[in-house]
Amino acid sequence: MTGNPAGRAAPDDVKKMSERQSEAFEHIVSAYTEYGKSNPARIPSEIRHNLANALTYYRSDVYDILGISVDFSAPEYSTTPNNIEIRSGTMTDFLEGLAENEAAFRLIRESIFEHADRQIKSLRGDDFARESKAEAGKPYVDNALGVARQSGAVTSILRKVRFQALKNQTKDDKSKLDSALGGDYMGYGFPRLEQLFRSRAENLHVPETGESKRRLEEILSTAREGHSG
Repeated sequence: MTGNPAGRAAPDDVKKMSERQSEAFEHIVSAYTEYGKSNPARIPSEIRHNLANALTYYRSDVYDILGISVDFSAPEYSTTPNNIEIRSGTMTDFLEGLAENEAAFRLIRESIFEHADRQIKSLRGDDFARESKAEAGKPYVDNALGVARQSGAVTSILRKVRFQALKNQTKDDKSKLDSALGGDYMGYGFPRLEQLFRSRAENLHVPETGESKRRLEEILSTAREGHSG
């Protein structure tokens, strides 16, 4: 899946894997998901951490699969950079098999937030200063709202997956579940995502005008909608 010894951390920059490694990734995700339909144990606990670590090598592809509303198992769509052919539902099922292990799932969530941060840092001052305008002869694209919508959707799915794991672990003990969810929300919920957008705007020294304040709220509102969707 990665071409590296099990457990070795993924590089900071997303790397394109070999075709053989990508095929192995697709096979493992699909196989464990199919196996899980008839076996509640799903992924053996002994290998969850290594599989979660391997998944971080494909964080950009996973980000596409979870955050873009298309069926990436169809040949006309392609994830970046590895063209992984997996449906969002299949990937979510695979993540559910890893979420029972908090440390393993933390690896995935941290890598996803790092990728979201990179996407947010790709935005420029004009993205935060004013509403995007259409250019003549070009398709209309609002980069900031696209990044907001996708980052909100991806982090939301991971939070819902972890919620189910916490629900299973606390045996529906409401007090324990509420406590666990509170900590999870602060660590991996919308407040963390919101801070990434606010920090980017601050670091770009976007002038505080009525227009820029409305624009930032529009971006945050879009991310919030994605996160709660």
